[in-house]
Amino acid sequence: MQRADRACLNLPFSFEHQILSAEVGYRILPQTKVTLNDTFDTTFRSYADASFVTSNTVTGKIRSQLAPDVFGSFSYSHQDRRANNYANDNTWSLLGTTLAEPSGMLIYFEASRRHDELKGTLDVSPTHTMTASLMAKFSNDAYPGGQYGLRNNHNFSIGPDVSWDITPAISSHAYYTYQQIFYDQASLYVSGTNYGPSGTGYYVPYTANTTDSVQTFGLTTDWQVIRNVLKVSFDYNLSYGDTAYALGDGMALIGGSITSRARSRRSTSSRCPT
Repeated sequence: MQRADRACLNLPFSFEHQILSAEVGYRILPQTKVTLNDTFDTTFRSYADASFVTSNTVTGKIRSQLAPDVFGSFSYSHQDRRANNYANDNTWSLLGTTLAEPSGMLIYFEASRRHDELKGTLDVSPTHTMTASLMAKFSNDAYPGGQYGLRNNHNFSIGPDVSWDITPAISSHAYYTYQQIFYDQASLYVSGTNYGPSGTGYYVPYTANTTDSVQTFGLTTDWQVIRNVLKVSFDYNLSYGDTAYALGDGMALIGGSITSRARSRRSTSSRCPT
């Protein structure tokens, strides 16, 4: 946060996190198991809009053998996170300076949220030295409280994963993942001065919808040159990301009506080998 003299200050960051979890499983068939998990956690924060946040996550999972050396699993989880005492427009006194939170803005990791997730996996072992799996996952977050900030987002990812013991001393692991993340955000900025009924100031709401697409490829090889003494490893990772965003704004005069609206869409891409 920035003061009038352009010096920047950060609020102290401190929290206490506690988790209570219970799980029960039942084998309904010789090769089919059902699992139910319930996790409850609490977070206490200092210098935060929500000093006390609770969440409860319920997850159901079923895993079964579909064919010889082929296993599949499917799970669904739902989480309700509650910001029990969220206070907007907070101000803090720090080192003789008053710091103000953005008006109407929700801090997404403190705000109330509904989270739903679906995940499926398929595991295949064609030989005793090779294992392959395919994973697909979709999750959605919704933030019901507040008007500005991150409103909702969803995330989809899919990709194969292969492990192969080439020799007793050499093993290799390769994977590929495609991921797409969508963010729906809204905010407000001010333009002009004098916001009275006869003033010339404007409150300007805007939206920002962003879609990130990321493709990741990785390869790892381990060679036990001398067992328990010397190991040589090779690791390669390549990620390619593309971002598309749509911006929209509507300008409203205090006491008046919307006078203009514009939308734009652009895309950028980046390549980051490591």
